[in-house]
Amino acid sequence: MWGSPQSTIRCTTYNKAAEQKRPDLNVVRHENRTRKEAAHGYWCALLQGLRKEPKEGPTYAEQLVARSAIAKHMTYLDTSRFAHMANKKEWPKNWVRDSSPAPFMAQVIDGEVQDLKRAYKGRQDLETRAQYGLKQYGRTFALRLFVAQWRHGQSLDDALRDFFDQLVVRLKDEDIAELKNLLEEVMPADFEELVAEFRQTAAHNVERHDIPHGL
Repeated sequence: MWGSPQSTIRCTTYNKAAEQKRPDLNVVRHENRTRKEAAHGYWCALLQGLRKEPKEGPTYAEQLVARSAIAKHMTYLDTSRFAHMANKKEWPKNWVRDSSPAPFMAQVIDGEVQDLKRAYKGRQDLETRAQYGLKQYGRTFALRLFVAQWRHGQSLDDALRDFFDQLVVRLKDEDIAELKNLLEEVMPADFEELVAEFRQTAAHNVERHDIPHGL
């Protein structure tokens, strides 16, 4: 078993032959359980993989993500050369670095794998910053949206769009660089064009409508 019950990634290998009382068989089950940001990261990787596959026919994205997760977190190492050392404390300090995957891993992972990168820290940091912003200014923005509707006659959709434009025009280039890192595996192929269009449209709308309206 890898990881504690509190870990975002916890892996277990079950001896299914022993469980079924079949010592004549060599059957195991490898299970990788994820939660919180780890689960979100693997979900994004799966979604991106599915988007690249044909709409009709078999899908391989789920198999690829499962194999990649096992390869990343559950690779058994060949430690047969230490079999004569009953006490693991006697093993060399860098035994992990100097060990290769166990031969049977070729049976566990019998296909392509990918290095699945996930921006855990970045997404957590963004959510924290957003929560602080809402806590400090959420009430003010809620009041502003009500006034836009009931005093200036805007629909809620238009008021929200104006609010979105006001936010987008304040983005700086370093924010766009951060956005790239946050999206990573789900970033649209035409990301640069889409961002440029959003920023240009927001600037045009803000200038044209002189947002926000006076109270």
